[in-house]
Amino acid sequence: MGSSALQYRPEIDGLRALAVAPVILFHAGLGPFDGGFVGVDVFFVISGYLITSIILGEMAAGSFSLTGFYERRARRILPALLLVVAACIPFAYLWMLPSDLEDFFRSVAAVATFSSNIHFWLESGYFDASSEVKPLLHTWSLAVEEQYYILFPLLLLGLRKLRERAAVPILAAIFLLSLAASDWGARAEPSAAFYLLPSRAWELLVGVFVALYLHKHGLPRLRVLSGVASIIGVFLIALSVFALEPRTPFPGLFALLPTLGTALVILFATERTLVRKLLSSKALVGLGLISYSAYLWHQPLLAFARYRFFELEPWALWVIVAATLALAAATWKFVELPFRNRDRIATRMIFRGSAAALVAMISIGFAGTAIETSPGRESARVLSYEPDNRALRMRSWRPLRELSGDEDYGVAGSPFDEELWFDPADDRKRMLLVGNSYSKDLWNVLSHSDGVSEAFQVARFGTQIRDILKDRRLFDSPNYVESDLVVVVSKFDRQDIASLESVVEAFLEHGKEVVLVKAVFLFPTFKGGIANLADKVVQEEAGESPRDGTGLARRANRLHYRYYRQAEDLRAANGDNAIIEEIAAAHPAVRAVDRMDYICSDEARRCYSLNASLNKYFYDSRHHSLIGAQFFGSRVDKVGWLAGILERERAAN
Repeated sequence: MGSSALQYRPEIDGLRALAVAPVILFHAGLGPFDGGFVGVDVFFVISGYLITSIILGEMAAGSFSLTGFYERRARRILPALLLVVAACIPFAYLWMLPSDLEDFFRSVAAVATFSSNIHFWLESGYFDASSEVKPLLHTWSLAVEEQYYILFPLLLLGLRKLRERAAVPILAAIFLLSLAASDWGARAEPSAAFYLLPSRAWELLVGVFVALYLHKHGLPRLRVLSGVASIIGVFLIALSVFALEPRTPFPGLFALLPTLGTALVILFATERTLVRKLLSSKALVGLGLISYSAYLWHQPLLAFARYRFFELEPWALWVIVAATLALAAATWKFVELPFRNRDRIATRMIFRGSAAALVAMISIGFAGTAIETSPGRESARVLSYEPDNRALRMRSWRPLRELSGDEDYGVAGSPFDEELWFDPADDRKRMLLVGNSYSKDLWNVLSHSDGVSEAFQVARFGTQIRDILKDRRLFDSPNYVESDLVVVVSKFDRQDIASLESVVEAFLEHGKEVVLVKAVFLFPTFKGGIANLADKVVQEEAGESPRDGTGLARRANRLHYRYYRQAEDLRAANGDNAIIEEIAAAHPAVRAVDRMDYICSDEARRCYSLNASLNKYFYDSRHHSLIGAQFFGSRVDKVGWLAGILERERAAN
């Protein structure tokens, strides 16, 4: 009977590192780790293997007891978990809106009763946008393991009385039933399949079977077989991390990739294999040792940062990852290690302290749901959703109407456009926006761009592009005469596109630099055009009284991005932007720019349409609201939308 399963294997800690790193980076949204969530599945197999190995070893030695088993689990799991939950409470109280705070305290009570997987299953899906701001969401996996820890030793004790030939088939039957439920649920009931023990038990049982095999046979001694099999195991884990994604039906059969990969590593990463040498490196073993604490800390840090600041730059996310590792190292050294030491903390203290702490956490959780929120904090993020898009459209004209003193100032034909807006004493270059209501949108946006305001005075002339050569009003206007740069921004219909090149050539003959702004992507509208995509998200998911502003905003922004990216073929079939690019390419003094570059972010995988206060950035399919223009003005600077033009003007000055 092999004893190697009871010996310390550093490669297991290295395997933990391979599990925790993708999980953290996936949740942070850093790197190409769309399947990073499978790190949890690797942990499940490791847990099943280690716990079963310990139990089998103690049973063989005649020293196993349920009391001792649960004491070890309490020492291993509870101290760091209690610390992290306690650290979350003050930040939740200070920052969260009342509805979110109530949900948070419910999750605190769920963690203390080892039922957070059930709590989050009933509340929402793991990949929902709002999940990113739930500080204790990740404890669902701990709940699954705790439920397993409660049931599995009892099952083993029962099976111990049976012959091995009967015990293994029973475990195999449970495995197959769980796998079948998992695969069915991944498609029919994905949230339940993801969170609940019946559809996850088979993953833990993979580790159980590995432990049973090694307990009986020991590690294989065939070097070539072990080397190849362990490499295949690492490959399967890596494949699942990089090839799977949140849309993959999961766990189900797809979860066989990381779980079988983990099993192969545990079974075959013997002493002389390359995989064992790599996984036993100091860096990976070190990360593996602190992996539990790192897993505990990463989600609260990310969730609170996103809740407080909504959008996080990549550098900020890397800072959070670094803070996660620093806190994990400190927690491992000053919390995990001391509590595992029986000489420092007695068994009686562990049980009494754990019971008292869990009761306190349950009490805090239930009491927290009744806390009256202070008016100051509640107003920190007032939800100001405006369903009336007509009102938003009227407000979008307000800055130009106030500037002109004309309450009827509109798309075209306004007398104010034929007056001089530019200050002759101002030595900044002069930019003239030419077009219909979309030029109004861009004027609002650029009014909030520090970079543009530093380099340019900006004026607008309202007209349809097809009318420019017909009525000649634009060419006679003082703003056009005095302008250095003409920016054409409009909703281009067929007549506009047909006359565009002639218009551009006229501008060039007058010595103007020209920028052509591509047509904005047409997002869908609903209810006969009176509601847009952001309205659909808010009204369908929150009804008349929206509460979760952050979650709804993330959902809306990602849904806009999905529409935008899935319609690439449709956009390619629309020749307007292609013609604009051709005209720009044919004339050195003409540039083409795309407003979608500041509206959307491929890095963040979202098109910005809604903020955490539920202010909409569009009042229809593509016109900006005032708040949207203000936000996009900052985006113009952030993404360097007009960087080339601005740099040229700075150099000229």
